[in-house]
Amino acid sequence: MLRILFLVSVFILWPDQALMAQLLPWKHPMADGNMWTAIFLANLLVWLILSFVIWKKSSQRQHIQAKLLQNLELEKNRQVLQALIQGEEKERTRLSKDLHDGVGGLLSAVKMHFRALQSDLSLQQEKGFNHAMRMLDDAIGEVRKTAHNMTPEILARKGLSAALEFFCRNVSHSRKLQISFYTSGELPRFRNNFELSVYRIVQELVNNIIKHAYATTALVQITQHGGYVSITVEDNGIGFKNTPGEHTGIGLNSLEERVRSLDGQLTITASPGCGTTAYMEFNVGVMQPMEMQLSF
Repeated sequence: MLRILFLVSVFILWPDQALMAQLLPWKHPMADGNMWTAIFLANLLVWLILSFVIWKKSSQRQHIQAKLLQNLELEKNRQVLQALIQGEEKERTRLSKDLHDGVGGLLSAVKMHFRALQSDLSLQQEKGFNHAMRMLDDAIGEVRKTAHNMTPEILARKGLSAALEFFCRNVSHSRKLQISFYTSGELPRFRNNFELSVYRIVQELVNNIIKHAYATTALVQITQHGGYVSITVEDNGIGFKNTPGEHTGIGLNSLEERVRSLDGQLTITASPGCGTTAYMEFNVGVMQPMEMQLSF
Protein backbone atom coordinates (compact mmCIF):
# COMPACT_ATOMS: atom_id res chain seq x y z
CA MET A 1 0.00 0.00 0.00
CA LEU A 2 2.78 2.42 0.91
CA ARG A 3 4.66 1.59 -2.29
CA ILE A 4 1.60 2.33 -4.42
CA LEU A 5 1.07 5.67 -2.69
CA PHE A 6 4.74 6.52 -3.14
CA LEU A 7 4.60 5.75 -6.89
CA VAL A 8 1.45 7.83 -7.24
CA SER A 9 3.09 10.76 -5.50
CA VAL A 10 6.15 10.45 -7.74
CA PHE A 11 3.94 10.35 -10.83
CA ILE A 12 2.09 13.47 -9.71
CA LEU A 13 5.11 15.51 -8.63
CA TRP A 14 7.72 14.25 -11.07
CA PRO A 15 7.93 16.69 -14.03
CA ASP A 16 8.22 15.85 -17.70
CA GLN A 17 11.69 16.88 -18.85
CA ALA A 18 10.57 17.78 -22.41
CA LEU A 19 7.74 19.91 -21.06
CA MET A 20 10.05 21.65 -18.62
CA ALA A 21 12.52 22.35 -21.43
CA GLN A 22 9.80 24.02 -23.50
CA LEU A 23 8.45 26.07 -20.61
CA LEU A 24 11.78 27.06 -19.13
CA PRO A 25 14.33 27.31 -21.98
CA TRP A 26 16.19 30.04 -20.15
CA LYS A 27 16.87 28.17 -16.89
CA HIS A 28 20.42 28.09 -15.55
CA PRO A 29 22.24 24.71 -15.52
CA MET A 30 22.73 25.00 -11.72
CA ALA A 31 18.99 25.23 -11.25
CA ASP A 32 18.51 21.73 -12.62
CA GLY A 33 20.13 20.12 -9.59
CA ASN A 34 18.19 22.31 -7.17
CA MET A 35 14.95 21.47 -8.94
CA TRP A 36 15.53 17.73 -8.63
CA THR A 37 16.45 18.14 -4.95
CA ALA A 38 13.22 20.06 -4.32
CA ILE A 39 11.21 17.42 -6.17
CA PHE A 40 12.81 14.67 -4.12
CA LEU A 41 12.13 16.48 -0.84
CA ALA A 42 8.53 17.13 -1.88
CA ASN A 43 8.02 13.45 -2.70
CA LEU A 44 9.59 12.46 0.60
CA LEU A 45 7.32 14.85 2.51
CA VAL A 46 4.21 13.51 0.77
CA TRP A 47 5.29 9.94 1.50
CA LEU A 48 5.86 10.75 5.19
CA ILE A 49 2.48 12.44 5.49
CA LEU A 50 0.70 9.53 3.82
CA SER A 51 2.56 7.04 6.01
CA PHE A 52 1.58 8.97 9.16
CA VAL A 53 -2.08 9.15 8.10
CA ILE A 54 -2.18 5.40 7.40
CA TRP A 55 -0.44 4.60 10.71
CA LYS A 56 -2.80 6.89 12.62
CA LYS A 57 -5.89 5.28 11.12
CA SER A 58 -4.52 1.81 11.78
CA SER A 59 -3.79 2.71 15.40
CA GLN A 60 -7.26 4.17 15.88
CA ARG A 61 -8.82 1.05 14.37
CA GLN A 62 -6.82 -1.20 16.71
CA HIS A 63 -7.76 0.96 19.70
CA ILE A 64 -11.45 0.81 18.80
CA GLN A 65 -11.28 -2.97 18.38
CA ALA A 66 -9.53 -3.37 21.74
CA LYS A 67 -12.16 -1.15 23.39
CA LEU A 68 -14.97 -3.19 21.86
CA LEU A 69 -13.42 -6.43 23.08
CA GLN A 70 -13.02 -4.97 26.57
CA ASN A 71 -16.65 -3.81 26.64
CA LEU A 72 -17.83 -7.23 25.45
CA GLU A 73 -15.82 -8.91 28.20
CA LEU A 74 -17.22 -6.55 30.84
CA GLU A 75 -20.76 -7.09 29.58
CA LYS A 76 -20.27 -10.85 29.66
CA ASN A 77 -18.99 -10.73 33.24
CA ARG A 78 -21.89 -8.46 34.18
CA GLN A 79 -24.43 -10.86 32.73
CA VAL A 80 -22.85 -13.80 34.56
CA LEU A 81 -22.87 -11.87 37.85
CA GLN A 82 -26.49 -10.79 37.34
CA ALA A 83 -27.46 -14.41 36.69
CA LEU A 84 -25.76 -15.46 39.94
CA ILE A 85 -27.53 -12.68 41.84
CA GLN A 86 -30.90 -13.71 40.40
CA GLY A 87 -30.23 -17.30 41.45
CA GLU A 88 -29.41 -16.14 44.97
CA GLU A 89 -32.59 -14.08 45.12
CA LYS A 90 -34.70 -17.06 44.09
CA GLU A 91 -33.09 -19.14 46.83
CA ARG A 92 -33.65 -16.36 49.39
CA THR A 93 -37.31 -16.15 48.37
CA ARG A 94 -37.73 -19.89 48.80
CA LEU A 95 -36.05 -19.88 52.22
CA SER A 96 -38.08 -16.87 53.30
CA LYS A 97 -41.33 -18.63 52.45
CA ASP A 98 -40.16 -21.76 54.27
CA LEU A 99 -39.34 -19.73 57.35
CA HIS A 100 -42.49 -17.63 57.32
CA ASP A 101 -45.00 -20.32 56.37
CA GLY A 102 -43.26 -23.38 57.75
CA VAL A 103 -41.29 -22.54 60.90
CA GLY A 104 -43.31 -19.41 61.64
CA GLY A 105 -46.60 -21.27 61.28
CA LEU A 106 -45.35 -24.09 63.50
CA LEU A 107 -44.27 -21.68 66.23
CA SER A 108 -47.60 -19.87 66.05
CA ALA A 109 -49.40 -23.18 66.50
CA VAL A 110 -47.24 -23.96 69.55
CA LYS A 111 -48.04 -20.54 70.98
CA MET A 112 -51.76 -21.17 70.48
CA HIS A 113 -51.50 -24.39 72.51
CA PHE A 114 -49.55 -22.60 75.22
CA ARG A 115 -52.27 -19.96 75.46
CA ALA A 116 -54.86 -22.70 75.82
CA LEU A 117 -52.87 -23.97 78.80
CA GLN A 118 -52.83 -20.51 80.40
CA SER A 119 -56.38 -21.09 81.62
CA ASP A 120 -54.82 -23.32 84.23
CA LEU A 121 -54.25 -21.05 87.24
CA SER A 122 -51.36 -23.13 88.47
CA LEU A 123 -49.45 -22.62 85.21
CA GLN A 124 -50.07 -18.86 85.26
CA GLN A 125 -48.10 -18.65 88.47
CA GLU A 126 -45.22 -20.75 87.16
CA LYS A 127 -42.17 -18.57 86.33
CA GLY A 128 -40.88 -21.21 83.95
CA PHE A 129 -44.11 -21.22 81.94
CA ASN A 130 -44.17 -17.44 81.60
CA HIS A 131 -40.49 -17.42 80.65
CA ALA A 132 -41.15 -20.05 77.98
CA MET A 133 -43.98 -17.90 76.57
CA ARG A 134 -41.66 -14.90 76.33
CA MET A 135 -38.98 -16.99 74.61
CA LEU A 136 -41.59 -18.29 72.18
CA ASP A 137 -42.67 -14.74 71.36
CA ASP A 138 -39.03 -13.79 70.78
CA ALA A 139 -38.51 -16.79 68.51
CA ILE A 140 -41.60 -15.92 66.43
CA GLY A 141 -40.40 -12.31 66.15
CA GLU A 142 -36.90 -13.39 65.06
CA VAL A 143 -38.28 -15.76 62.42
CA ARG A 144 -40.57 -13.04 61.06
CA LYS A 145 -37.71 -10.51 61.07
CA THR A 146 -35.38 -12.90 59.25
CA ALA A 147 -38.00 -13.74 56.65
CA HIS A 148 -38.67 -10.05 55.98
CA ASN A 149 -34.95 -9.27 55.68
CA MET A 150 -34.48 -12.07 53.16
CA THR A 151 -37.30 -10.82 50.91
CA PRO A 152 -37.88 -7.13 51.71
CA GLU A 153 -41.45 -6.44 50.58
CA ILE A 154 -41.06 -2.80 51.59
CA LEU A 155 -38.41 -2.42 48.87
CA ALA A 156 -40.95 -3.15 46.14
CA ARG A 157 -43.62 -0.97 47.77
CA LYS A 158 -41.73 2.10 48.97
CA GLY A 159 -38.29 2.02 47.38
CA LEU A 160 -34.64 1.82 48.36
CA SER A 161 -34.51 4.57 50.98
CA ALA A 162 -37.48 3.28 52.98
CA ALA A 163 -36.22 -0.32 52.78
CA LEU A 164 -32.74 0.62 54.06
CA GLU A 165 -34.25 2.68 56.90
CA PHE A 166 -36.47 -0.23 57.91
CA PHE A 167 -33.53 -2.66 57.74
CA CYS A 168 -31.31 -0.44 59.93
CA ARG A 169 -34.07 -0.04 62.49
CA ASN A 170 -34.74 -3.78 62.40
CA VAL A 171 -31.17 -4.94 63.06
CA SER A 172 -30.23 -2.14 65.45
CA HIS A 173 -29.77 -3.25 69.06
CA SER A 174 -29.81 -0.47 71.64
CA ARG A 175 -27.50 -2.30 74.06
CA LYS A 176 -24.88 -3.56 71.59
CA LEU A 177 -25.03 -1.66 68.31
CA GLN A 178 -27.01 1.44 67.38
CA ILE A 179 -27.38 1.90 63.60
CA SER A 180 -28.50 5.31 62.39
CA PHE A 181 -29.95 6.00 58.96
CA TYR A 182 -29.84 9.32 57.15
CA THR A 183 -31.08 10.52 53.78
CA SER A 184 -31.44 13.97 52.26
CA GLY A 185 -34.80 14.39 50.62
CA GLU A 186 -36.88 11.78 48.84
CA LEU A 187 -35.15 9.53 46.34
CA PRO A 188 -36.83 8.62 43.05
CA ARG A 189 -37.54 5.01 42.16
CA PHE A 190 -34.98 3.10 40.14
CA ARG A 191 -34.97 -0.21 38.31
CA ASN A 192 -36.03 -3.12 40.48
CA ASN A 193 -32.83 -5.10 39.96
CA PHE A 194 -30.73 -2.02 40.79
CA GLU A 195 -32.59 -1.31 44.02
CA LEU A 196 -32.43 -4.94 45.09
CA SER A 197 -28.70 -5.24 44.30
CA VAL A 198 -27.84 -2.07 46.23
CA TYR A 199 -30.00 -3.22 49.14
CA ARG A 200 -28.10 -6.52 49.28
CA ILE A 201 -24.75 -4.73 49.17
CA VAL A 202 -25.66 -2.47 52.10
CA GLN A 203 -27.14 -5.45 53.92
CA GLU A 204 -23.86 -7.36 53.59
CA LEU A 205 -21.82 -4.36 54.76
CA VAL A 206 -24.01 -3.97 57.86
CA ASN A 207 -23.85 -7.70 58.57
CA ASN A 208 -20.04 -7.47 58.41
CA ILE A 209 -20.19 -4.70 61.01
CA ILE A 210 -22.36 -6.84 63.28
CA LYS A 211 -20.12 -9.91 62.92
CA HIS A 212 -16.59 -8.52 62.84
CA ALA A 213 -16.36 -4.82 63.76
CA TYR A 214 -17.23 -4.95 67.50
CA ALA A 215 -18.74 -1.49 66.96
CA THR A 216 -21.20 0.38 69.18
CA THR A 217 -22.46 2.86 66.57
CA ALA A 218 -22.86 2.72 62.81
CA LEU A 219 -24.26 4.99 60.12
CA VAL A 220 -25.93 4.27 56.80
CA GLN A 221 -26.36 7.37 54.63
CA ILE A 222 -27.81 7.63 51.12
CA THR A 223 -27.93 10.84 49.10
CA GLN A 224 -28.44 11.89 45.51
CA HIS A 225 -26.60 14.73 43.79
CA GLY A 226 -27.21 15.25 40.11
CA GLY A 227 -27.14 11.98 38.27
CA TYR A 228 -25.31 10.11 41.03
CA VAL A 229 -26.44 8.23 44.13
CA SER A 230 -23.88 7.92 46.91
CA ILE A 231 -24.09 5.57 49.89
CA THR A 232 -21.88 5.64 52.97
CA VAL A 233 -21.69 2.84 55.54
CA GLU A 234 -19.36 3.52 58.47
CA ASP A 235 -18.77 2.29 62.02
CA ASN A 236 -16.60 3.00 65.05
CA GLY A 237 -15.33 -0.58 65.35
CA ILE A 238 -11.88 -2.10 65.46
CA GLY A 239 -11.21 -1.53 61.76
CA PHE A 240 -8.50 -3.42 59.89
CA LYS A 241 -5.29 -2.84 58.00
CA ASN A 242 -6.28 -1.58 54.59
CA THR A 243 -3.82 -1.39 51.71
CA PRO A 244 -5.10 0.85 48.88
CA GLY A 245 -6.18 -1.25 45.92
CA GLU A 246 -5.80 -4.52 47.84
CA HIS A 247 -8.95 -5.41 49.76
CA THR A 248 -8.33 -8.72 51.44
CA GLY A 249 -11.07 -11.29 51.71
CA ILE A 250 -13.46 -12.95 49.33
CA GLY A 251 -16.39 -10.94 50.70
CA LEU A 252 -14.92 -7.54 49.85
CA ASN A 253 -13.84 -8.70 46.40
CA SER A 254 -17.37 -9.94 45.76
CA LEU A 255 -18.78 -6.58 46.88
CA GLU A 256 -16.45 -4.74 44.51
CA GLU A 257 -17.56 -6.91 41.61
CA ARG A 258 -21.22 -6.28 42.41
CA VAL A 259 -20.70 -2.53 42.62
CA ARG A 260 -18.81 -2.48 39.31
CA SER A 261 -21.58 -4.51 37.66
CA LEU A 262 -23.94 -1.63 38.54
CA ASP A 263 -21.61 0.98 36.99
CA GLY A 264 -20.52 2.09 40.43
CA GLN A 265 -17.35 2.57 42.44
CA LEU A 266 -16.54 1.29 45.93
CA THR A 267 -13.96 2.89 48.20
CA ILE A 268 -13.15 1.36 51.59
CA THR A 269 -11.20 3.35 54.17
CA ALA A 270 -10.08 1.57 57.32
CA SER A 271 -7.31 1.51 59.89
CA PRO A 272 -6.82 -0.57 63.05
CA GLY A 273 -8.74 0.90 65.97
CA CYS A 274 -10.38 3.69 63.93
CA GLY A 275 -13.38 1.99 62.36
CA THR A 276 -14.25 1.42 58.73
CA THR A 277 -15.94 3.56 56.07
CA ALA A 278 -17.35 2.17 52.83
CA TYR A 279 -18.31 4.74 50.20
CA MET A 280 -20.21 3.81 47.04
CA GLU A 281 -21.24 5.97 44.12
CA PHE A 282 -23.55 4.93 41.28
CA ASN A 283 -24.32 6.69 38.02
CA VAL A 284 -28.12 6.64 37.83
CA GLY A 285 -28.53 9.36 35.20
CA VAL A 286 -29.62 6.80 32.60
CA MET A 287 -31.94 4.88 34.92
CA GLN A 288 -34.36 7.62 35.98
CA PRO A 289 -35.77 8.40 32.50
CA MET A 290 -36.44 4.69 32.02
CA GLU A 291 -38.36 4.54 35.27
CA MET A 292 -40.26 7.72 34.43
CA GLN A 293 -41.33 6.26 31.10
CA LEU A 294 -42.48 3.04 32.73
CA SER A 295 -44.52 4.95 35.30
CA PHE A 296 -46.80 6.58 32.69
